[in-house]
Amino acid sequence: MDTWSGLQQVDEGTRSQVRTQSRRQALGHRALSGEAGRPRWIRGFETQKTAQSELTKLLKSKGDGTYIEPSKQTLSEYLSRWLNTIEANVAPKTFERYKKLVDLNINPKLGTVRMAQLQPVQLAEFYTWAGTEGNRRTKSGLSTRTVLHIHRLLRRALQQAVLWQLRPTNPADAVQAPRPPDIEMKPVEEERAGWLIVSAEGTDMFLPILTALCTGMRRGEILGIRWSDLGLEQSRLTVNQSVSQTRKQGVFFKSPKKKKSRRTITLPGILMDALREQRIQAAKTPRAVRTGLSRFGPSVAMPDGSVWAPDRRKAVGIRFHDLRRTHASELLRRELRLKP
Repeated sequence: MDTWSGLQQVDEGTRSQVRTQSRRQALGHRALSGEAGRPRWIRGFETQKTAQSELTKLLKSKGDGTYIEPSKQTLSEYLSRWLNTIEANVAPKTFERYKKLVDLNINPKLGTVRMAQLQPVQLAEFYTWAGTEGNRRTKSGLSTRTVLHIHRLLRRALQQAVLWQLRPTNPADAVQAPRPPDIEMKPVEEERAGWLIVSAEGTDMFLPILTALCTGMRRGEILGIRWSDLGLEQSRLTVNQSVSQTRKQGVFFKSPKKKKSRRTITLPGILMDALREQRIQAAKTPRAVRTGLSRFGPSVAMPDGSVWAPDRRKAVGIRFHDLRRTHASELLRRELRLKP
């Protein structure tokens, strides 16, 4: 039978003894932890030499005060604790996405692993599994981009564990991050853009689509435009806020994500005409008739004058995000009168 030698540190911390065991090797640290009784084993080693080397490092770190007692928390318990500490410092949508990744993707596979014992190879194997069969609903793989988001989350969370002195290193630093393929943007061609605007005319999608094509604004920014943000005489629009949506908070306004996102945009005549018409129609809504048209009310609004939920803004057959990328400068410069 194969045998191995394990190193056990004795109480005084001045000498070690070699014991013969079977199959695997381990290193105890009763003297390091100050516990009495049976030593607690840290992890296995391939040879006695590597076990002795690790013991020397542990004793040195104990002596200079840098030794970190391994945490008994599971990864699931630690991630729950970490999420609670960051909730107030990230956007609600970001927190909701983090929690979903933890609950649906990470915990079912790695949640029971002790956080302090998590190794790079376990993360590498987890990413491979996630990319091939990690989708619990379809039993197929998650997208490479989703796996990359999982890696970034774990790397950030485990780095905090290092800063909190719950473990000495970050195992995610030693793992190759999944690299998703570049997504080809599909700008709407000029002819297609004209068809889209004409098709949407008379519907609640008309103004969001036209604004996206004319300005390149994000979906949330478009739905967050207030009448007070518009200079109808100067043909200008100032981006001051955005609309977001989560399950917990519903629909709400928020400040722009980046400082440079707060900007002023010059608007073409075709969009100005649409906004003026929208203002006339908005004044006729039950809410406006009852309370007056508020200058702080939404310009791109539901028929009753309330704010649109961002998740409802979809154009048939076209990703709304692609409207931002559309090069429609020639169409807008000529300010063509679009006809069916």
